[in-house]
Amino acid sequence: MVSIAAELGATNYEPLGGKNIDWNITKKEGRLLSSNLELIANEIGGFDKKAISLISRKLVEAYRVLYLNLNAAQYSDILQSSIDRSGKINANEFNLQLLKMAFDYYHQTEHFKYFAITNTKSGTLLIIEPKEFGKLVDTNAISYTPPNWSLAAGVQGGYYAISIK
Repeated sequence: MVSIAAELGATNYEPLGGKNIDWNITKKEGRLLSSNLELIANEIGGFDKKAISLISRKLVEAYRVLYLNLNAAQYSDILQSSIDRSGKINANEFNLQLLKMAFDYYHQTEHFKYFAITNTKSGTLLIIEPKEFGKLVDTNAISYTPPNWSLAAGVQGGYYAISIK
């Protein structure tokens, strides 16, 4: 956040801190990420399209720690639709865009031909070609649990849990 603030000219920005879990972006809240972006936006009079593009790029670049060899340039603009002029994050949109990026990443890494999605409560099983995943996300056919960055989440914490509705 400090590097984003510096690049955008927010010289008085003091980052809000918290526990790892406070940085989790839930389906409904942007939490500390949103709060910090709002502070930066407030200091510089709001974000224009160029600033939002920079923020999206920087956040995607940060995901290279989790997704080794991620082509960050390919996804640099995916978060633009989830960040508004005031720095507020639309948490659901943010997660949906990152979910599609994560799926693309694994498809490019593993080269699987089909993907199976289940709903353990209903017993529904859906087998798709990878190109269909984004359409399922866009039509709200996928249920997801966002990544959890708390220490209690363990090694699976940084990844999405998905199921078919």
